[in-house]
Amino acid sequence: MLAAEDRYDSLIAYYAGLHNRDARQVKRQIRAESNFNPTAASPVGARGLLQFMPATWLQIAWPGDDIVNPEHSIRAGCKYMATLQGVVNGDLALALAAYNWGIGHVRKVQADPNWRTLLPPETAAYVMKCMDYEGETVAGWTPA
Repeated sequence: MLAAEDRYDSLIAYYAGLHNRDARQVKRQIRAESNFNPTAASPVGARGLLQFMPATWLQIAWPGDDIVNPEHSIRAGCKYMATLQGVVNGDLALALAAYNWGIGHVRKVQADPNWRTLLPPETAAYVMKCMDYEGETVAGWTPA
C-alpha cells in the first residue's frame, strides 16, 4: 500500500508539468496545506488537499469540480500557483506568500525590497516549508 504522501504522485507530476510547476514543490505545498488528507478542513473554512477557500475555489476550479476530489484540487492548485507566479513576475516565494496570505496583501508589500520582513510569521514559515528542498533552503530565501 502506498504511503499517503506518495498516493498522488502521478497526478502531481501530470498537473505540475501541465502548468510548468516543480512537482517536488507542489508535493511540499500539499504536505503543508493538508498533510495529504483530501478531506482536510481548516477552522476558517479552507478545504481539500490544497486548502482552498470556497470563494477562491469558485474562481479557479472548473465547473462541477469537487473541492475534496484530489485530482481536482491538484489541478486547481497547480493552475492557481502558475497564475499567482505570473502576477508576481515569476517570484516563487511571493507566489507562495500570496497563496497563503492573499494576493492583495502581497501586492501591498512586494515593492518593498525588504518585503520578506513584512510577512506575518505564519506566512514566512509557510513559504520556507514549501520551498525547502530536502532540508536545504533555496538560494535567496531566508525568512525574517
